[in-house]
Amino acid sequence: ADPTLSAVGSVTYYAEAVADGTDCSSLTRTAVTLTIEPAPDAPVSSGDITECEEDPIQTLDANDAITVAAGTTVVWYDAATGGSVVADPTLSAVGSVTYYAEAVADGTDCSSLTRTAVTLTIEPAPDAPVSSGDITECEEDPIQTLDANDAITVVAGTEIVWYDAATGGSIVDNPILDTVGTVTYYAEAVDKVTGCTSLSRTAVTLTILAAPDAPLSSGDIIECEEDPIQTLDANDAITVAAGTTVVWYDAATGGSVVADPTLSAVGSVTYYAETVDDATGCTSLERTAVTLTIQPAPDAPVSSGDITECEEDPIQTLDANDAITVAAGTTVVWYDAATGGSVVADPTLSAVGSVTYYAEAVADGTDCSSLTRTAVTLTIEPAPDAPVSSGDITECEEDPIQTLDANDAITVAAGTTVV
Repeated sequence: ADPTLSAVGSVTYYAEAVADGTDCSSLTRTAVTLTIEPAPDAPVSSGDITECEEDPIQTLDANDAITVAAGTTVVWYDAATGGSVVADPTLSAVGSVTYYAEAVADGTDCSSLTRTAVTLTIEPAPDAPVSSGDITECEEDPIQTLDANDAITVVAGTEIVWYDAATGGSIVDNPILDTVGTVTYYAEAVDKVTGCTSLSRTAVTLTILAAPDAPLSSGDIIECEEDPIQTLDANDAITVAAGTTVVWYDAATGGSVVADPTLSAVGSVTYYAETVDDATGCTSLERTAVTLTIQPAPDAPVSSGDITECEEDPIQTLDANDAITVAAGTTVVWYDAATGGSVVADPTLSAVGSVTYYAEAVADGTDCSSLTRTAVTLTIEPAPDAPVSSGDITECEEDPIQTLDANDAITVAAGTTVV
């Protein structure tokens, strides 16, 4: 009654003609076979394909996600239904595209009732980290720690992973430097959502430059006061190493720069020498102290005056020390000249005549000498000869009595007076 087919399979029906008026039937029947061929199953997908951008850019192929059943062929479309055939279901640019796989039975050309979607996605690689530049510092005491992270600006939504090489290499958990020297770390940006990494890494070099040695000093400079006053220069105590410059300060740490580390007055001052490396600008971790001292010269000895005496018999000895008051804390040294000359161990006079000695004061603690010497002149004046007599005077008494005068027997030498 209902020669139909509404299930997968095949059935044959036979059509017989019957004349409307006579009810006569045709001598034969005409066979009609109805067949509903089974549609193949939709292709099976292993899942969408998502990869991070590579350099050079990779090509994703939707076929890689499909398992092709035996006896079928896959045809790709750009829509779940209808649409257009896609001959090359690939992706070679950052972004996302969905292709739809339809199975076609090889013998019947029957297509799967549904299509299998495969989405291809190339996630964009984040930009390489932005660096403010390498970090270079001079050595400090105690030694500082440089951190490569301080050179990197982290973009929102990303994190930084450090490596010890520009490509490949090993992850560095702590990209620091805390010794004199240099090291380079490589920063890779990682997208927190996709896990994609930057196509390149950003190098950051950390360098701690060695501090030069502190200047070498030959020792403090101490001198006695001169006239005119001298100038002491702290530079004269320092040996400057090749390739360095010395900068002077008024304190062992901090303080102010001293352009002219000198002393030109009685007293003492200490300057501090710091080495500066001419190439790197790094300074020594310590400063070298140099003390400049000008010791005061003692006052010249005080004299009570020259010593002059008349010749005695036996001849006396005059001593220049008798004219000098020796100040406390000083010693007197005698010379035969106001400047220079020779030391006189025994500044005396034991003969008729005159001699001048020069007394220099020497401070007992510093051995500094007075700036001038005090002159003391010793003089023994010669005694004149005794008066010459013509003889005694003897007379007989007269009346009235006469007067005898001893002067009449004496010849007075020129330049003398008789007493």
